[in-house]
Amino acid sequence: MAGQDATESFNDVGHSVDAKEMTEEYCIGKISADDSKNAKQPNIVENSNVSWSEIIFSPTWSNFIIPVGIAALVYITYKSAQRLFPSI
Repeated sequence: MAGQDATESFNDVGHSVDAKEMTEEYCIGKISADDSKNAKQPNIVENSNVSWSEIIFSPTWSNFIIPVGIAALVYITYKSAQRLFPSI
């Protein structure tokens, strides 16, 4: 919401009283009704030429794939240790 009035979005989420009090500290300005009507619409560019490596290594997927990979590695190591050392 950079450069736009986020008041409606903020209120729609249903923030706590503490969050509403914090808005006074973080408020960087107020937009008058006239200014908000004359604001430019954001320029959204869709890029359909995204490679698979960009998708897989994006922060969203990395935050999922890395922990799942580590969990799988730990599980495989645990099961291997059970077979090698049945008394564990």
